[in-house]
Amino acid sequence: MKKVMSLSAIFMGFILVFSSCSTYEEGPMISLKTKAARVEGTYTVDKVLKNGQEDSTAMGLLSGIETTFEKDGTGELSYTWGSVSYNVDLEWQFNDDKTELQVRTKDQSGDWQEWESSEIIKLTDEEIWTVEYEGDDQYEYHYAE
Repeated sequence: MKKVMSLSAIFMGFILVFSSCSTYEEGPMISLKTKAARVEGTYTVDKVLKNGQEDSTAMGLLSGIETTFEKDGTGELSYTWGSVSYNVDLEWQFNDDKTELQVRTKDQSGDWQEWESSEIIKLTDEEIWTVEYEGDDQYEYHYAE
């Protein structure tokens, strides 16, 4: 009986400690994978929201773009424009508190562009949701593997 009570107390303590520790607004609450391991994968844009409403124009512009993130902070952006396919090298990293995903790409001359940051609101094994602001507009991007 004492073992059951001890295990119950430990379990309840674990739940209380981790119930308010989610880094991201939309979760997950707890993950056994590191944040870098959850980013790793190939993603396409699944949904774009502008000020909380689906944005079909932005979705049309971004459809067909694949972004691959490697665990080591490298990756590739792939897309097709007309009948020509393009592959662009990228690097990614987190900010210090891992609340933002920062990405930069190489331009046509091979020079790295400036880092662009997006606030992460959800980071699971199969989804990344980010938020960016342009003037008074808020854009929410849902990426899926």
